[in-house]
Amino acid sequence: MCRIYGSFGDERADLDVLHAVAAAMYPGGPDEQTLRRRHGWALGTNRLAIQGIDSGHQPFVRGALCCVFNGEIYNHRQLRAELAARGYSFDGDCDGDVLLPLYELYGDAFTSRLEGMFAIALVDEREEPALKLFTDHAGMKSLYYYLSADGRRLRFASELRALSRFPDFPDELDPLAVDRYLGGKAVWGPGTVYTRVRTLKPGSTLRFAGGRTTVTHTALEPAEPHWPGGEPTVGTAAELLDELPLSCRAAEARPNPPSSPFRKARPTWTAGSSRCSWPV
Repeated sequence: MCRIYGSFGDERADLDVLHAVAAAMYPGGPDEQTLRRRHGWALGTNRLAIQGIDSGHQPFVRGALCCVFNGEIYNHRQLRAELAARGYSFDGDCDGDVLLPLYELYGDAFTSRLEGMFAIALVDEREEPALKLFTDHAGMKSLYYYLSADGRRLRFASELRALSRFPDFPDELDPLAVDRYLGGKAVWGPGTVYTRVRTLKPGSTLRFAGGRTTVTHTALEPAEPHWPGGEPTVGTAAELLDELPLSCRAAEARPNPPSSPFRKARPTWTAGSSRCSWPV
């Protein structure tokens, strides 16, 4: 859907470096490249516009909160209605609009309200400035990260190649990971082919503040379906599927973007701005 990246712990991250990180992931988000850079942190995104095409500009900002995300929130309209009943208002129809209001209400547990696939990066400056990374339980959206050698900075990106554009990227290879790749054609997380680079496990929350890192995992609650006739059989499972309301499916249907998101034109960054413009 999109690509996200960022840095936390710098006095002010180098703009050219951040642009290089974004450019390395350009094919995954060709519609808009945006960046929010403040003292001590930066969050950026390459957007593939699928929902809220005209209004879903990232990063999302709400007071001292800022976030970017990659993925899709399937139940965002239901959540939007719940939030509206609690006094929240929305200008557009992007699924990401609900993320920061939910975080305000539920803290780190806000992801338990989400139905979908996602990787979310959020900076909370209300008290001690902190970076938080969240992944869904299926691990559909990758998030790679590493700590600087002195432990004072954390960098992250949706793609390993993009993460390597940071000048302090720890490129020491892990011999065991290389062996696993040669034997099984894959390196399973949370490790990577690089010794000090990790992926965030599915269903995890990483918090980085003051040079301290904590990672917690939330267990997925088991589903408790009401089986017709009281017995779980193929027939009753078919009945449950047939009863899924067509209105819910229609509500999540999305028209195609007005223009193809897979354009080949290259973007240009506007001087003095963190927003990218397209050549016509």
